[in-house]
Amino acid sequence: MSWFSIQKSNHKDVKLSEHKIDKVHLKYWEECIDKSYTPKYQKHLVSFMPNEVNELFNSLYL
Repeated sequence: MSWFSIQKSNHKDVKLSEHKIDKVHLKYWEECIDKSYTPKYQKHLVSFMPNEVNELFNSLYL
């Protein structure tokens, strides 16, 4: 599993967020993600982006 975010250049660090969902994600990350693992290949299987966002992302980053 992986995730990424697209943010403005003046974004705030998620570690400083007061939002409950951010705190839950950070707790999960600290407890469950093996930071020493480096994948050699990742295959994208599922995207939860709306089509409009996905199309924009593809036009900008692919």
